[in-house]
Amino acid sequence: MEKAINEILGTGIIISPIVIILVEVMKKPNLIPSKWLAPSACFVGILFAVVLSLTYPDLGSWQQLAMSGIVAGAIASGIYTQTNLKK
Repeated sequence: MEKAINEILGTGIIISPIVIILVEVMKKPNLIPSKWLAPSACFVGILFAVVLSLTYPDLGSWQQLAMSGIVAGAIASGIYTQTNLKK
């Protein structure tokens, strides 16, 4: 269990900054409507994580990396602040 947590945290540190940059690039010129931003950001995170797992298999399984990609995409899209604003 400890090994899995360390792998998820370690890969999250690798994935998060890159996914955040990609999502910010999508946000600035309004390439994607705001209602589709969170799902698109999570998809970008998953896609990047799967590519990373195929490139560097020692980082962990694609499922572990995909979970980190979902979290990174959700954070990058601001999904947590969006849910608080609608209350």
